[in-house]
Amino acid sequence: MSSIFSGYSIAVSGMMANKDALTVSSHNISNVNTAGYSRQRTVMAEVKGACGLGAGTTLEEITRARDQYLDRNYRRENAGLGYWTTKSANLTDIQEMLNELQSDDGTSDSGLQQVITDYFDSWDDLATDAGSMESRNAVLAAAKAMLDMVGQITGQLSQLRRDCITKVEDAVDELQDTARKIATLNLQIKQLEARDVEADDLRDQRDQLIDEISSLTNLTVNEQADGMVDVSIGGIPLVQGESSFSLVCQGDGSGDDPLTVYAVDFDTTVRISSGSIKAYLEEADQTGVAVIGEADIPYNLTTGSAGNISNMWQALNDMVTTLAYKVNELQTAGVDANGDAGIAFFTTVDATRPLALDNIQINPELDYNKISTGTTGESEDNSLAAQIAELDEEDCFQFDGLTMDLDNFYQKIISWLGTTGETAESAYDNQSTLLLQVDTQRQSLSAVSLDEEMSNMIMYQNIYSASAQVLSLLDSLTEELIEELG
Repeated sequence: MSSIFSGYSIAVSGMMANKDALTVSSHNISNVNTAGYSRQRTVMAEVKGACGLGAGTTLEEITRARDQYLDRNYRRENAGLGYWTTKSANLTDIQEMLNELQSDDGTSDSGLQQVITDYFDSWDDLATDAGSMESRNAVLAAAKAMLDMVGQITGQLSQLRRDCITKVEDAVDELQDTARKIATLNLQIKQLEARDVEADDLRDQRDQLIDEISSLTNLTVNEQADGMVDVSIGGIPLVQGESSFSLVCQGDGSGDDPLTVYAVDFDTTVRISSGSIKAYLEEADQTGVAVIGEADIPYNLTTGSAGNISNMWQALNDMVTTLAYKVNELQTAGVDANGDAGIAFFTTVDATRPLALDNIQINPELDYNKISTGTTGESEDNSLAAQIAELDEEDCFQFDGLTMDLDNFYQKIISWLGTTGETAESAYDNQSTLLLQVDTQRQSLSAVSLDEEMSNMIMYQNIYSASAQVLSLLDSLTEELIEELG
């Protein structure tokens, strides 16, 4: 009798274990399209009976198909992709601002280079008829068109920099909000698993949150023995167990007050080494912008700043202020149509600040009669007008130590912008490929395969049915035995 009853136990264990396995497969199938879901697997274990005899099976545990090594790789590559996505997008915005790279020869009818050319062409026209009121007014109109274009580009660059600061603030808010959610999930996972309750779905939610913020910055994730994870950025904790910590943005990106991410609870600046936050911090940084004085001409421009906005700002600042200083130098050396000493053509808007890309205007005192075309004041004296018209051919610019004229300098700027944009786009493509490779590896392990799950369901169903048949057979044998024993 004991052997028959042990058979009952074995059959029932087979039915129960495979019924639970069917439930797990059903759960997998229902979540085949759930983002971040990791396929769950059942681990069966043999039950040992007395005298070493088998006593059936049991569902020992349900595990997630997840690899921490692949998770770390994915998050590292995702941070790299976040960085290059931001860099590439900002460079595209700058290119569109300049309204260049639209035609085969690198010029356009409405770009900055064109309005500067129009300005010097107006001086050339004035040089042919120094006494013409129409030509004098044309010079003023061309100067206004040039500064309007400069102001438009300056405003867009400034807005792009402000947008970068806002993006850093938004990203820090997202980090904090997600950190609180991770800390909450940590506690729930710990409490469930302490009662031997599987928390795989909660673990999936937690990993999904970490994956999402991995594009923002460099993350380090360590799982503790109690199932909770610690998340840190550059060695500074963001989440520890059931606690999350505060981050804030400080500074405005200027040289005197650089923009940083600050850990309030640890009284230190967080070292951001990757992700979109790193790119936004670089683009918001203004430390690459230097004051250019008249004594600095020719100013040796380099594009060594990590921020492309600062590099472009400084390049345009160099070009505009150099031209302004050169024109002012000739204008103040001449005599206007009234016989008075010439005055500066360009002045600052804010007299407390030096002449700069965002601090330049046509001298409010200047009218067509106060434009100096020569040094004598005679209407036919065009000596200064002719010199100004030829300023665009003067070697008063430097790029990486090489002296050049305005046209070559501007083409160097455009070439740098195009090359940097191509480099960023290439890095973005490479990073996308790397991320896809890692994600493909993760999905091959963690994603639900309908074919595999259907095959498993048939197997579990067959085992369940076979165990049920064993149970039915044991019932028959028991009934016959009872009848024989009377």
